[in-house]
Amino acid sequence: MSTDAPYQIPKHRCLEDRLSAAQLMHLEVPGCPLVVDSMENSSNAAYGAYFDRLYILQEGTIVYQGGRGPEGYRITELRDWLHQYREKLGKSSNLVISV
Repeated sequence: MSTDAPYQIPKHRCLEDRLSAAQLMHLEVPGCPLVVDSMENSSNAAYGAYFDRLYILQEGTIVYQGGRGPEGYRITELRDWLHQYREKLGKSSNLVISV
C-alpha cells in the first residue's frame, strides 16, 4: 500500500475488489478513463508490469510509470503529474480531445 495515499486499498481478492478500487480512483479524477485488469493479470503481462505499477497511457504510449507497488506507489507523484497535464491542457490553444 502507498504510504502517501489518503485511503488504503487492501489486496484484491476478486474482480469486484479491483472494480471498487478503480471507482475510488475515478472519484478522485472524474472523467479520466480507467482500465481494470483481469484477475489473470493479462494487461500486466502484456505491458511487462510485474510487480504492480500505476500507469498513465496516452494513445497507446506509456507517459507515466509509477514505482513498483504496492510499496512504491506514490499517489502524490501521480496526482502531481495529472495536475500538470491538466494545466498544460488548459493553456493549449490547439486542444483536441477525442473520446
